[in-house]
Amino acid sequence: MSSSWASQGLSVAEVSQELGVTPKSVNERVRNGYREDWKSIERITEEPGTIRFFIRDHGYTKGDQVEVSDIFSGEHLIPALNTRWQVQKADSDSFTLDFPSDVDPALLRGGRARRLLTIRTTSYRRPDLGRAMRLCHPADVAAIKKQMGPAAISRGNLMSQTVDTSLGSQPQSGGIFENKEFYRIAKLPTYVFAMINEMRAKARAAGLDVIDLGMGNPDGATPKAVVAKLAEASKDRRNHRYSVSKGIWRLREAVCQRYERNHGVSLNYENEAIVTMGVKDSLAHLISAVIGPGDRVVMPDPAYPIHQWGVVMAEGEKVALPMPSPAEFLNQLEDVYRNGLAPKMVLVSFPHNPTTQVVEKDFFETIVAWAHKHGTMIVHDFAYADLGFDGYKPPSLLEVDGAKEVGVELFSMSKSYNMAGWRIGFCLGNQKMIYALARIKSYLDYGAFQPIQIASIIALRECEDEVAKIRDNYRERRDVLVDGLNRAGWPVESPKGTMFLWAKIPERYAWAGSLEFAKLVLEKGLVAVSPGIGFGPGGEGYVRFSLIENEQRIRQACRGIKKALAD
Repeated sequence: MSSSWASQGLSVAEVSQELGVTPKSVNERVRNGYREDWKSIERITEEPGTIRFFIRDHGYTKGDQVEVSDIFSGEHLIPALNTRWQVQKADSDSFTLDFPSDVDPALLRGGRARRLLTIRTTSYRRPDLGRAMRLCHPADVAAIKKQMGPAAISRGNLMSQTVDTSLGSQPQSGGIFENKEFYRIAKLPTYVFAMINEMRAKARAAGLDVIDLGMGNPDGATPKAVVAKLAEASKDRRNHRYSVSKGIWRLREAVCQRYERNHGVSLNYENEAIVTMGVKDSLAHLISAVIGPGDRVVMPDPAYPIHQWGVVMAEGEKVALPMPSPAEFLNQLEDVYRNGLAPKMVLVSFPHNPTTQVVEKDFFETIVAWAHKHGTMIVHDFAYADLGFDGYKPPSLLEVDGAKEVGVELFSMSKSYNMAGWRIGFCLGNQKMIYALARIKSYLDYGAFQPIQIASIIALRECEDEVAKIRDNYRERRDVLVDGLNRAGWPVESPKGTMFLWAKIPERYAWAGSLEFAKLVLEKGLVAVSPGIGFGPGGEGYVRFSLIENEQRIRQACRGIKKALAD
C-alpha cells in the first residue's frame, strides 16, 4: 500500500464511529467488503469468453468486485457462477464476467448481483496516535458511508434503498461462524417478498400511505363467540399447563364432525385427525416425517413457498411441474408416471395459491387412481376450503373414494374463521401418515395453548354463519379490485376462489419482470403486491394481490396503480 494517503488514514475505532458500527463490524468489512443491496438480473447472454448480465442502472465499473447469487440451470443452482467476481467491462445497463467453461449460458435463468465495496488498509504511525497501527483508506470509508448513510425516504428513492431481509440484518460473522453458512439455510433461496416488505416499511416510516395488498394476512376480526370462549378458558388455571401434541380430543372430534356436515366425509378423530399449529407447521413436519433423501415430490409451479422448500429442507427432490391449467398439470404428471419416475408424493392445493385456479372432484379422482396404481402419497393443502365464489364450492380430496388410503388433507382456521394469528390447523386422512406426523410432533411440541384449542371448538361448532360472511366479504372486495384494475387499463379475470387475484403484468412492463414491476407499483402507486417470481419460476410475469384491505382502500389502490401505469 502506498503511504500517500496514510497520514489521513482512519483507525478502526474512528471508522467505527464514522459508520456507526462496532469495531468488529469494521474488521469484517475490511476482510469481506461492504455489500450493497441486491439487484435483480434481467437476462443473461453469452459473448466470446464472457457472460453478460443485464441490470438497468447498476452503477458498476470495470474492476469492481461483485457477488452473484441465485442463478439456476433448470432446477439446480450453479456453484461456478454463484460466487464473487471482478467486473471485466461495464456500460449503463450491463456488465461482463469471465465465462466458466463448464456452464451453458443458454440454460441460465434468474439471478441477482451486488457490489462489494472494500476498505483498503495500511500499517502507519500517525503522530497523534503515538504508534503504528492499521489505518483505513478515508476514500473507501467515505464511499461506504455514502451507501450506508441515512437518506430521506421518498417516492423517488424507495427502490434504491431496498434491503433484502425479512428477519433483520444478517448478523456479523466471527469466531466459529466465520465465512460459514448453515447447511439448510444455504439451501434456501432469496426471500424476494422481503424486498417489497422492506420498501413498504420504509415508506410508511416516512409517512407515506402505502396500501398493502401483498401478504395474505386476513384483516377481519375473529368471531366474537370464539374470542369470548378464549377469555373464559384462559382464566382456568388447569388450561395453563402443557396440552397434548396431537390436540385435545374434543377439537379433533369437532373438525371431524365439520367434515361430515360439509363434505360427507366420515373421519375417526382418534387416528385420522391431528391438530397442528397452523398448516405450515403441519406441512413442514409431515414432509420431514415421511420424505427421505432423494424422494421425489411433485407439485405445481408456481406454488406456495413452503410447498417447494419444505421438500428441500427435508432432503427430498422437488419436481415442480408448470401449471398453466390444472388439466395441463395432470398431463405432465401422467408423463412423469409414464416415464417410470413415480414420485413418492404429490402435493397440491386448490383453490390454488397463488394462481387462484380451481378444480372439480374429478381432478382428485384422477390423482387418487394414479396414487393407488403407483404407490404415491397425496397431500392436499385445503387452506381456502371455504373461499369459493359465484356458486363454486371447492371439493375436498377426502370426498373421493379411496383417498384416505393414499393421502391426507390439511385444513386451516386462518382464512375460514379469521383466525390467522391463532395458529390452529389440522391434518386429516390416512392413518399411517397421521401417525408419522403425531410421532414426530411428540418430540417437538406440546400442542397449541389449550384455551386456543377450546375456543376453536366453538368456531367449528357454532360459527358457520360467520364463515359465509367472511366469504361474501372477500367476494365483494374481489369485485371492486377486478373492476378497478380493468378501469385502470389493466385487464384481469375474476377468480372463483381464494383471497387473491393473480394478474399478468401489463405487456409494456413485461421486460422488467415481476419483482421490478412490483417495486415500480410500490414506488409510483404506493401499493404493495407480491411478485410472482417469489412463488417459483412459473410465477414470473405475474403479481399477486391479496384482498386484505377494505373496499374504499382497494379503490384508492386502483387509482394509485392507474397513475403508476400512466407514468
